[in-house]
Amino acid sequence: AMEPTQEVMVQVCGRRESVLLHRVTTRDLAVAVEKRFEVRPPFLFADQQGRLLSDDEAIAACVATGETLVVRLTEGVLYDFGRRVDQIRHLQWGFLSDQLAVFKQDRGDLGMDIKKWRITFEEEQSARLAADQDLQRGLDALHELLLRERGARDAVVQEAEGRFEDGHAKLRKAIEGFHGTLRKEREDLQALLMVEQTTRDEVTQRLRNDLSELREALNLEESQRRSADDGLLATMQQGFLARDSETRAAELHSLQSTVRELEAAFSEVKAEMRKAHSTFGDRAHEEQLLRQQDGREMSQQLEELRRGLENEVKERKLIDAS
Repeated sequence: AMEPTQEVMVQVCGRRESVLLHRVTTRDLAVAVEKRFEVRPPFLFADQQGRLLSDDEAIAACVATGETLVVRLTEGVLYDFGRRVDQIRHLQWGFLSDQLAVFKQDRGDLGMDIKKWRITFEEEQSARLAADQDLQRGLDALHELLLRERGARDAVVQEAEGRFEDGHAKLRKAIEGFHGTLRKEREDLQALLMVEQTTRDEVTQRLRNDLSELREALNLEESQRRSADDGLLATMQQGFLARDSETRAAELHSLQSTVRELEAAFSEVKAEMRKAHSTFGDRAHEEQLLRQQDGREMSQQLEELRRGLENEVKERKLIDAS
């Protein structure tokens, strides 16, 4: 079975660390310190008060109290340690010398690169100055060209504005004239329509009066015919008793002829009434067709004026855009 380990705090040249020991003896403690701190024995062990611990019992008693063991180096160990420090210092100085030589070499190379870059920069600056001068000359020429172009465009715009104002004035004058003509024609048409309406009302009233008179005449004729038929029938009934059959037949035939003549006259009156109604309807239809034709002509003229205005506006926009 493995022996249990014990942790012991030790201090070497002011450095304090813990080491693990299977047994608290001078030999085991020296091996652990050599391994932990990388220093060679022999060592001197002491407590915190500086008393030397010469044997294993004294070391175990100090460890049992939990105090830190102080490890002192002997003169030979200190001499070796100092020699090692000198070696390390020489190595450091050699390393620094090598680094300084490399730095000087890099500095020389960097100086050469800086000179090359300076020459390149001066050449680039000269080329850039020449390019800037060329660019400035090109910009000046372009500015002059733009000024000339702007002057020419302003002249064209002014000319176009003058033309547009003239055209607009002419168009406005034409529109005002057309509106006046249209207003006059509309007033004339309204007057004509009023006269036509009055004439049509008079004709209608006359036709209505004629129709009323005709109806009254027909009613009167119908009542007279019925009275005559009733009288004739009564007379016939009275005369039929005294007359013979041949005479009654002749009178009956004559009466039928009279009835047919009356029916023909009544049919002619109805035909005349229908003709009068048809004439009145035809005149109203013709008047409506004339109104529709006048409306279409007015709409066409207004559409032509609207198209002219749109074309003028488009031309003005194109001139402004150019």
